[in-house]
Amino acid sequence: MLLQQETRTQFEQLKSSLTGELRVVVESLDRKLKSLTVKTQDEVADLQQQIDRVNRKFSTSFQSLDDNIEMQITQVKEEIVQTQSKFQDDITVLRDLVLEEIERRFTQLGESKVSCDDMAETLFALGMRLKGTDIVSTLHTNDEESEYLSVPLLKATRLPKM
Repeated sequence: MLLQQETRTQFEQLKSSLTGELRVVVESLDRKLKSLTVKTQDEVADLQQQIDRVNRKFSTSFQSLDDNIEMQITQVKEEIVQTQSKFQDDITVLRDLVLEEIERRFTQLGESKVSCDDMAETLFALGMRLKGTDIVSTLHTNDEESEYLSVPLLKATRLPKM
């Protein structure tokens, strides 16, 4: 029995020793776990701050790009309006020049004896030249056969297309 008691005593000592060591290890692991949890939370918070900074930076960049694009669109619209106005002015000037030339030519026609056929051909040729088609060479061959005084109304220059 003595042997049994000694074995039990040693077993109880061993049991208490192992229990104590297990408590120490569990407490140590618990502290490490808490430490890791705190570190993880700190790292998550740092990452969240970095994400927030990057988001603000991107938002600022996108806003800047948006402002630049808006400014360029405004400039292009202003240029289009100016160009349109200039083209309208140019068209008005060209129209006035054409009307003055027609008036001058009609004045010349009134002063010269010209047949109705020649006048019709001349106006037709002028219209075709304004449109961009040149038939003056065809009309010149017909003019040589005319019995009326020939009035040179059209020069060999080309008018610009509108």
